[in-house]
Amino acid sequence: MKVVFATGNAGKVATLRHYFDQLGIELEQRELPLVEPQQDSVEDVAKSKARQAFAIIKSPVVVQDSGFCIGVLKDFPGPYTKYILDTISVPGILKLMAGEENRSAKFMNAVAYCDANGKITTFTDDISGQIPWLPTEIKGQAWSELWSIFIPEGKTKTLGEMDEVELKSYWDERKASGSALAKLADWLKQPVEA
Repeated sequence: MKVVFATGNAGKVATLRHYFDQLGIELEQRELPLVEPQQDSVEDVAKSKARQAFAIIKSPVVVQDSGFCIGVLKDFPGPYTKYILDTISVPGILKLMAGEENRSAKFMNAVAYCDANGKITTFTDDISGQIPWLPTEIKGQAWSELWSIFIPEGKTKTLGEMDEVELKSYWDERKASGSALAKLADWLKQPVEA
């Protein structure tokens, strides 16, 4: 089986490939000219982009979208994360957090899979954590510059500070706890109903 992952983000591809390799599913990365819709949920954004991607390639495709939600900012920026990163970036986010003791945040993730018939199935999860006072250096391939300001729950380092071995271990933990990408991989390995 071959699935296209519609993204320009090599970090996302490496994570999904980690799951797909175990299933014998071939994953092809393709950057496609997808419009980033302004929707109120990351799941709706992922669905919209999956529809667009399928209209272009007309074969099974995966799209992943995330929103960074900051508790004290009433879950802002959420589905508007890409726009916020393109405009005020990480330093601007930290300025919005200036003086705030409550540093809780989470990534909300949505994965949309469009099958060969154009039917979309979605999988979601969230990752809770904390925002440090200062950004850290990103060591390897990151999905986002937000990795420099996000410490997952139960960890002492930002995602950006983790080396390859630590990240692999973290993704394995995430798979066990039901990440959206792991849910997709598990769903794809189920027998097709007649």
